Amino acid sequence: MKIQATLAIVIGGCQGIGQQIAARLLEKGAKVCIADIQDGGAVLTEFHQQFTSSRVDFHPCNVSKDSEIDDVFAHVREIWGRFPSIVISTAGIIDEHDWQKCVDINLGGSIRVVNAARRFLGRDSGGGGGVVVLTSSISGIQPDFWGPVYSATKHAVVGLVRSWAILQQKPNFEQHGIRFNVVCPGAVETPFLEQTDRALHREWHRNRLHSIQLFSPNEVAEAFIRLVEDDELNGEAIRLTRDLGVHLVQFPDTVYA
Repeated sequence: MKIQATLAIVIGGCQGIGQQIAARLLEKGAKVCIADIQDGGAVLTEFHQQFTSSRVDFHPCNVSKDSEIDDVFAHVREIWGRFPSIVISTAGIIDEHDWQKCVDINLGGSIRVVNAARRFLGRDSGGGGGVVVLTSSISGIQPDFWGPVYSATKHAVVGLVRSWAILQQKPNFEQHGIRFNVVCPGAVETPFLEQTDRALHREWHRNRLHSIQLFSPNEVAEAFIRLVEDDELNGEAIRLTRDLGVHLVQFPDTVYA
């Protein structure tokens, strides 16, 4: 997909990885609606100074509420005349103590975003097709004993993406027209790390993070852009680790019996 002149939604775009994704999309010529539970005033001011103000907007969004996600799509059509063709969500938390909230935001939020994208982007429902890229983690590819609930939600996000992508393969792709992909980064230098420390209350976890080279949000954003631009990628996961580099995950062959 050529990003120039497309419309995009970036959920969780007020800081960190999401903000960098929004910036890269704007640099490539897209119009971007940033959606976030946080106040968008600061990031909107920053982007208005860098890009034409008519190309970037903000709408509040709590991914635990279907109606707020739907409102973001409706807002994009209202201000720019059509639904987006790019939907990216980086919204997520880690909270092993309030595990139900962790499941509802990380997995439930991803399901809600996918369901909305299918309704508004799907060719079979009158949309123009497009691409959805969700955020998992290396903890969604491998187990992590420091956060079992978090790891479980991120495994589920990978399964969600790969399962929906099966329905979008030929010949069904012509009917639906949506690709689904996911990014699975290692530790990233974002405010999320501070949230992780507070949520886990474990000194050894902080020491572990301080002992490794963290990814920058911009490095991770490039993986999202790749999954958007390459039309051959559907149901794919990009993993980012310092040991193995940046690569597409090779999953076992799918069997049904």
